[in-house]
Amino acid sequence: MSGLRWYVVETLPRKEALASRNLDQQDFANFCPRFRTTRSHAGRTMAVLAPLFPGYLFVRFDPGNHPWRSINGTLGVRRLIGFGQTLPQAMPEFVMRKILARCENGIMTPAGDPFERGDIVRITSGAFVDRIATVERYDSRERVRILMEFLGAQHAIEMPVDCLVTEACQS
Repeated sequence: MSGLRWYVVETLPRKEALASRNLDQQDFANFCPRFRTTRSHAGRTMAVLAPLFPGYLFVRFDPGNHPWRSINGTLGVRRLIGFGQTLPQAMPEFVMRKILARCENGIMTPAGDPFERGDIVRITSGAFVDRIATVERYDSRERVRILMEFLGAQHAIEMPVDCLVTEACQS
């Protein structure tokens, strides 16, 4: 089995691209997932690619066969994430597989809207577990605004998408 694993590098603020280029020059495979978003500046709205994890990128190497300590001295890099002076902490493989599976050419593909306005959902975790609510909207941050009745009134709450299931899926 190969010792190649993914590790996390903390970059200097807004220097992900610089760190990536310099790691490339040292023959370290690296990955900075990005997503499409819009930014407004001076009254203009532009489509841009932004880092999914600002200030961080992933680098892949075998700590037994690569001079990984040089990563900490790379221009644009603040430090390799780890504990003390020992080996850096590798990312869990299943997490990296999920991130890589959602990327196409380094850009996160939209997950698709799991809910539509008016869907009836059940809350699966948190303070309102097992309560029923109605979806009002789903946004690009993968949060869902739901309407739920409690204390005799209708209340709007935002929740992560993974805390909800469609009530029709329940048996």
